Amino acid sequence: MNVPKPERGRVVYWDTTQPGFGLRVTSTGHKSYIVQYRAGGGGRMGTDRKATIAGTLSLADARKEAKKVAGDVAKGGDPVAERRKQQEAAGRTVKAVLEEYLACECGMRRDAQGNATFADDNDVRSGPQRLDAFERLVYPKIGSTQVDDLKRSAIVKMLDEIADENGPVMADRTLAYLRRGLNWYASRDDDFRSPIVRGMARTKPKERAGKRVLADDEIRDIFTVLEPSTPDIDKTDIPDCFAKLQRLLFFCAVRRTEAAAMSWPEIDDKGWTIPAARMKAKYDHVVPLTAQALAMVGARPKDAKSRPYVFSTTGGKRAFSGYSKSKAALDREIAKLRKREGRDPMPPWKMQQDVRRTAKTLMGRAGVRPDISERVLAHAIPGVEGVYDRYEYLDEKRDALKRLAALIDRIVHPPQDNVVEMPRSADGAG
Repeated sequence: MNVPKPERGRVVYWDTTQPGFGLRVTSTGHKSYIVQYRAGGGGRMGTDRKATIAGTLSLADARKEAKKVAGDVAKGGDPVAERRKQQEAAGRTVKAVLEEYLACECGMRRDAQGNATFADDNDVRSGPQRLDAFERLVYPKIGSTQVDDLKRSAIVKMLDEIADENGPVMADRTLAYLRRGLNWYASRDDDFRSPIVRGMARTKPKERAGKRVLADDEIRDIFTVLEPSTPDIDKTDIPDCFAKLQRLLFFCAVRRTEAAAMSWPEIDDKGWTIPAARMKAKYDHVVPLTAQALAMVGARPKDAKSRPYVFSTTGGKRAFSGYSKSKAALDREIAKLRKREGRDPMPPWKMQQDVRRTAKTLMGRAGVRPDISERVLAHAIPGVEGVYDRYEYLDEKRDALKRLAALIDRIVHPPQDNVVEMPRSADGAG
């Protein structure tokens, strides 16, 4: 093929000895061979395609490759479409799929530096936790694997390593997040089938269910360390907002993330209304605020609109989020307190689940009906009652939280030996 130098743009020279075969040359001198064919049959129903062959091949070798393309087309194949499909599949790694899942289902967005943020109004509240599990535990092990090549054995190996290093509960949590991501992808792809099956979990639901209820002396120790006036307590890593937030969890029995994002517009004369977007049950939840809870909230600042968050280390501009560091510092100071007093170390506890469970138990101890304490915790009421009873039970919840706060006060500040606590009446009053 005699190829003159092109003046500009892309120029194609067809080989008259082999139909559909030619040479493409750009103005920069880059060469590639092309094979033109019609896919999907002849006539109007077909689609014109151009397959590319590397220009580094000799003319003879390029002609051989062109004949192979023509042979595949004659057998009903479509080399261009097949190559495109292979290229798309090459970009479908486990990491790419999970990143797309986080973006579509959890409202995740990454900036130019790769930093992730999540939309506040997204229905999936655990998006940041899912991303953290993926980045720490999934991506390093199977992230680069093509999702279509992901084997069950690779997932099991990954879960074994997570269980050894982070515990079986974390392995199960990671498995649950991964299952949701792969199921989401399977619902959008005709060919993919998730390799996750029943029986891969490391624990059973009953085993994962927490049972820890804080004893009176443990509650007293927590409040003692968090009290600003307590001497010999290192408050360096225990911000004042965390100290108030942790005590509020006892007084209101809410979840950590629900309380940490408390803002001044959510508080009015009726109490504190947690919006549905932040609630697990996805409906607004009104929490009557007792005197003890209001003491933790404090006074509304004059510039509450520009500094809306109640619990914050940035003057109200951003909600508090440093739970782990502050909780670890709290545990250290409790350990020091107990050591000074010659007592045994306090067993591990969780600032959300164990506190809510303790609050539920204390309400029962204070004479609160179980159905009312369930509503205080914003648990879904089962059966017909949960469907048809739309009463807010504000007065009942206010009474329950007052009883809870009073009991916590008696635990934290026990009566003196010469003071006799009046017994509760049979109907739960008093």
